[in-house]
Amino acid sequence: MDEWLSEEEQYKENLSIGEIHRIRDPKLREIRQKHWNYRHKIFIDEARISDQELVKLSNQDWELERKEMEEYKERKQ
Repeated sequence: MDEWLSEEEQYKENLSIGEIHRIRDPKLREIRQKHWNYRHKIFIDEARISDQELVKLSNQDWELERKEMEEYKERKQ
């Protein structure tokens, strides 16, 4: 396994799937991977989704992920 991400790196806004796999905390990794998978799925499905809808869905998911991470971080402390 590559080196684990630092606490600060784990909460960066944008992570690659490789970086997500380097998150030591399994629950945080699960949150990040769930949202990465969703955004990847809608991007792959772009032939059936308009550009505006793609942006809207992606932005909504970024906000949801941010909220989930904040809530998790607060519960963890």
